[in-house]
Parts: sequence; C-alpha cells; structure tokens
Amino acid sequence: ETPAQLVAAGIMAYFTKYCMISPDNILVLGTDGCSTNTGRLKGIMRFLEKRIGRPLQWSICSLHRLELGLKKLAKFYSGGTISNDGYKGKLGELVKDDVWKRPITKFEKIGSMAAFPKHVVASLGSDARTLYYLVLAAGSGNAQRYKDKLVCLKVTDGDGYSHRR
Repeated sequence: ETPAQLVAAGIMAYFTKYCMISPDNILVLGTDGCSTNTGRLKGIMRFLEKRIGRPLQWSICSLHRLELGLKKLAKFYSGGTISNDGYKGKLGELVKDDVWKRPITKFEKIGSMAAFPKHVVASLGSDARTLYYLVLAAGSGNAQRYKDKLVCLKVTDGDGYSHRR
C-alpha cells in the first residue's frame, strides 16, 4: 500500500472507531490542496472515495490555496531565502528588520465592514483573525486602533522557506 492509501485507511478507521460515523453518512471531504490529498488518481481523498464506494464533495481550503500562490509570488520577487529568517533581493531589503515594529503609515479609509461578534472572532484561527483585524483597520482608516490585535507569526516550512504573517 502507498502512504496515501495508508492515510485513507487510518482516516476511515478513526471515523469508524472514535467518531462512530458510518461511511454512508460522509458527504464532504475537506483538506488543503496539496497533491498528496487531492491527486485525482492517487490522492488521499480519491482513496477515501474508493473505500466508501462513491464520489464525495471535495472542499479545498481556498485560504491555503491563496497562501501558496502568495508564497510563490514572494519567492519569485524576493529571490528566495538566505536563512530561516532572511530574504534575498529588493523585497528582502525592504523586510530585513522587524516590519511589525515600524510606525504605521497614514492611509486613506477604503470603507467599513461590520464587526463580527466576539465569539466569532474568538473562533477564528490566527491567520483569519489577523486578516479580519487588517480589514477592520483598513476600513476604519485607523490602523493604530487595531495594532495590538494583529499578530505576527513566523513559521518555516519543510524546505526552509520562511513565512511571515
């Protein structure tokens, strides 16, 4: 068995044993868009469909897909990384220090957005919550008001490419 087949078998076993969900009740599979998960012939989702015996709706995370595109764009324009936290090229020069400690530039208000209830904001992941506060800041024209709500996460993926959010 391939690694994808083993993962599919493990997922089915987990749902059956711990979630007590019959395969007949599974309608949608959700994942990021990597080929290991979504390969049309040998992806985990395809193997899950084969085990269940019917096609399922695939829900691919669009935020993850957008992040991958932005990562490639940044890598193209920056020339890649020179360490776990350094970048090459002109963009690398612009972000060589901690951009989160720079003063906030004045900008023109672009429109407003209704605030989410606190429990909804609390349920958001850190990326989505940061995006939410960035949208509120841009809409209000007052980024200073939200600066304490914005977080900077720095993670490094398996190939050593550093992400800053």
